[in-house]
Amino acid sequence: MKDPEPTSAANAAHTDAEELTAAAGKWIRRAARAWADKDPALVAVAAPMAVEQLGKAFLWRTNPLLVLPIDRKHEGLFIRMALNPSLADPSLRTIGLGAVLDRVMTIVPTWPLNADGAKSLADARNGAVHVGTRASASSEQLLRLAITACDRLLAEIGTSPEDFYGAADLPLVATLRKNYRTTVEELIGRRRARARHTFEKLRETAGEQSDEVVAAREATAADHLDGRLSDNGALLGVKEQCPVCGSAGRLYGRLDVDYEVDFDVEPMGGGRYDPIPFPYPVVTLSPLAFGCNVCQLRLDGADELKEGSINPEPRKVEPSDLPDDIDVYHLYIEHADEDALNDL
Repeated sequence: MKDPEPTSAANAAHTDAEELTAAAGKWIRRAARAWADKDPALVAVAAPMAVEQLGKAFLWRTNPLLVLPIDRKHEGLFIRMALNPSLADPSLRTIGLGAVLDRVMTIVPTWPLNADGAKSLADARNGAVHVGTRASASSEQLLRLAITACDRLLAEIGTSPEDFYGAADLPLVATLRKNYRTTVEELIGRRRARARHTFEKLRETAGEQSDEVVAAREATAADHLDGRLSDNGALLGVKEQCPVCGSAGRLYGRLDVDYEVDFDVEPMGGGRYDPIPFPYPVVTLSPLAFGCNVCQLRLDGADELKEGSINPEPRKVEPSDLPDDIDVYHLYIEHADEDALNDL
């Protein structure tokens, strides 16, 4: 059976996404050259704009409605974009960089930027564009963050880095990419060393009661860490062994719940059997942060998790491992469509 032909709306959305991708490429090349020319003001505008345009290209390809603000006053625009999405619509209003990054992080697994990196880009963009203030992050930091975000989005979109960055700027981009990896390695190396020192000091100070102290800190990990690492409740935490001290830490991420169905049979007599369906939840966690309440290790974002020896790839989680107040069925019905609910 042949796949259905793409609709004209789908073709138009793809073309619009290509235009956004091309615009993002111009911005990132402008940012790279501005950095080489020691023009931090232009980097502060161009680097975040590249991420915003490429993020919108990814969201637009996924579903054009994802670039729209969620606001009742934009309901007419929402309907028009659902029926005939077009960047040329004169009334089109889209979300800003902060919201783009929030939505991208929700959709893209192993998103490399942590919350601080995303905030640095959004703050730089808003400050430079709206009030002309200088970014708190250095121009090299902003450009490294932008390249890291763009690399991950390009992999999702399917555009080659060579086409996006341009042959002339690839060596410069490669240098900044290497600098970013070195920075992450050094940062996590320092954090691991500090965490080891903290753990050793705890053991030394507590003496014979050290096991009890560790157990008490493990037991109160959720109380101490959830407020800092759960992103105001948007991320859920599960137990995860600390890669430094081996204690029970907390891994935070977004949960996705689906249901699968297994079958048993009940004999009905006469050689007949009645199939009995047994739906069961399949819970997937996309890790975004880790914290240990014993040695105080903290990791944010996929790159830091990976460097810290925690796999950032989405993983299956047993419902019994979730906090007692998490209802997986409630999480499922919040996002499932009507047909899926009827199948349960």
